[in-house]
Parts: sequence; structure tokens; C-alpha cells
Amino acid sequence: MKNTEGLLEEQLSFIDLHLSRLKCLSCMILGLIKVRTVNLSELSLCFRTEVQPLSSFRRMQRFLSQVAFPFDLLSKYLWEEFQGKDPAVLSLDRTNWKFGKLNINILLLSICWKGFAVPLMWKVLGNKRGNSSQAERICLMRRFVSVIQPDHIVRLVADREFLGEKWLNWLDENHFHFIIRIRKNQYIEHHYGKEQRADSLFSSEKWKVLRKPRMLKGVKVYLGGQKLKTGDHLILVSNLPMRSGRFYYAKRWGIEVLFANLKKRGFNFENTHITHPERINTFIAVLALAYIWAVKMGEWIVEKLKSIPIKKHGRRASAIFRIGLDQLRRKLLNDSHLEQEILLLSCT
Repeated sequence: MKNTEGLLEEQLSFIDLHLSRLKCLSCMILGLIKVRTVNLSELSLCFRTEVQPLSSFRRMQRFLSQVAFPFDLLSKYLWEEFQGKDPAVLSLDRTNWKFGKLNINILLLSICWKGFAVPLMWKVLGNKRGNSSQAERICLMRRFVSVIQPDHIVRLVADREFLGEKWLNWLDENHFHFIIRIRKNQYIEHHYGKEQRADSLFSSEKWKVLRKPRMLKGVKVYLGGQKLKTGDHLILVSNLPMRSGRFYYAKRWGIEVLFANLKKRGFNFENTHITHPERINTFIAVLALAYIWAVKMGEWIVEKLKSIPIKKHGRRASAIFRIGLDQLRRKLLNDSHLEQEILLLSCT
């Protein structure tokens, strides 16, 4: 009977890597599940006992610095696994933190799936603070179109920082149905030329959709919005009539949960001491595989249990990601056989 590492290598064989690199990848994924940290010193303790931790540490360093990781193959696998039967909804967002004086800034495109966001493609923006540029966003989306080649209109949801005339025009011209939140003080051009603040169009707490399009940064958009109890506004713009805009925009929350799971709720990504953009790119691929394994494990358990207990505050007692992660950790730390669990990663 093959050991857990060998079984995992078989399931990851669709990733076109040399066998020794595939072994290292498998060990890193298993280590991430066991110790829940991206710290290489901690991960090195999870490799085979006959190998010195320092050798394992350097092996991971070489993997991150020397391997030409087949990101496109991974993206295709994730797309085929998680796009589902309904029209795909993508979520675009950015996360950043500081390591010393350096900024770690990551622009990430995910696919929304059953309330989750699954990392699909990403771009490390280097040592820069603040928002991504329009050119950086377009570059990432061009890669999506080139690699995935979707045969239908794809919906894209994003938060308030993702505006810009060139960016919105590119999405419209390339058949992306975008639903993007705007700031309440954003000026919208009326159909007869007068500019208005967006919040002046939505003074009620009841959701309202404008029938006629307006102009935003030179782009024709449809609007829907409402005033929130906090005093802020939820105002969405789209290049198609806003019939279901709020429903699709709600799926954006999954990417916030994804970032939390990659960080403190899951793998403590902010603890990494790696700052080189290409090495971070590769490490995100490793994290993505560990993350989707935990999510699929949690889904599998929930399907067997049929439900998750609900606490008094109305939320689930446990998140599906944590259910899956804890189950995998429990089995790995107790040297249990994981053949059935590893099959959840099958790409067939």
C-alpha cells in the first residue's frame, strides 16, 4: 500500500513537474496541513524523519526559487473543478501586509463556488503600497482569457478600488459582465449631461434600481443601490441592467473569507519571510492546493452529516474550511491512511 505522500503525488501528477519536485510539493502541502504555518523552518520538521530538517529547509528554498511552476495548468484544473453549471462568477480583490519596511501586495482573481472563493490566478505587485493600477488588472484578466478561453459571458464582482475608464472599457469590450461597488461620493453623469453624487440617487434603505443608464468615467453603466443603516451606501454599477446585481455582488464576500483562511484562520500566510515576488507566486500555488483540499474535505464531511450545528447568534458552529482542515490535520498527525480523502483532489 502506498504511503500518503505517494498517493498525493499521484493525484497531483497533472501538474507537469519532475518527480523530485512533485515529491517536495506533496511534502509542503502535507506540512501546511499539519502545522498551519508557511514558516519554512516549521514545515521542514514535517518531512521524512531520516532527512535532516536543514536539508528539507533548503529543498523547499530551491523549490520556491528554481521551479518554473506550471501556473496555467493549475488554473485550468481549478477552473474545470469549480466553475459549476451556472455562469461563472469571478471575484477580484487585493491583500497586502508589511514585512519590515517591505510591502507584500497581491492582486488575486478567484472563482466563486458554493459561498467560497477559490484562488484562480494572482499577481504579486512587488514592493508597492495601495491600489493596483488599471494596467495590472488588465494584464491579469488578459491572462485569464488566454488560459481559460471561456466560451460564455463571465461575471466579475469587485469592490470600490476597482474603477477606471480604461479598465471598465476593457471589461465591456471583452464581454465581462461586471458588477462593481462605487463610493457614495463618486460623481455620475446624468443622461442630459449633469453630474450628480451617487448617494443623491439612493436616499432610501430600500434597494432601488435605476432603469436608464448613466455615464461613469466615460463608460455607460446601470446603477442599483440603497442607504445602509450605518449611514454608508451600497451602490453598484454594471454594464448590463442591474436585475440580479446585488445577488451576484454578495458572492464577493467569499474572497474576504479566502484571505482570512490563507492568513490567521488557516495557514498564517503573513508569517512568511519570503519577499521575492516570484517565490511568493509559487508559494501561493502551494497554498491554493492545500486550501482547496481542506474545502473539499469539509464539503464531503458536511454532505455526510447533512448539516452543521447553528449557534444562538445564527451562524454555523464551524466553517466548512475549518471542518475540513481539522479533519485532515487529525488524520495526518495520527498517521492515519488518507486514500479516500486524497481522491477528493482528483482531476478526473
